Amino acid sequence: MVPRYDWMHRFGLSVESVRPTQSYARNEMNNKANLNEVILGIDALKKGMNK
Repeated sequence: MVPRYDWMHRFGLSVESVRPTQSYARNEMNNKANLNEVILGIDALKKGMNK
C-alpha cells in the first residue's frame, strides 16, 4: 500500500512515481514534525488492526 497525498501529484500517478516520491520525501520532508505524524499514523493503524 502506498498512500497518496496532494504533494505527490507532481510526480505523477503511475507506479513509476513511487521511487521519486520516496526520494523527495527522504530528502526534503525528513524532519521531526513529519516523523511524529508518521508515528501517529502507525499507532492508529496498529489499533485498528488489533480490534
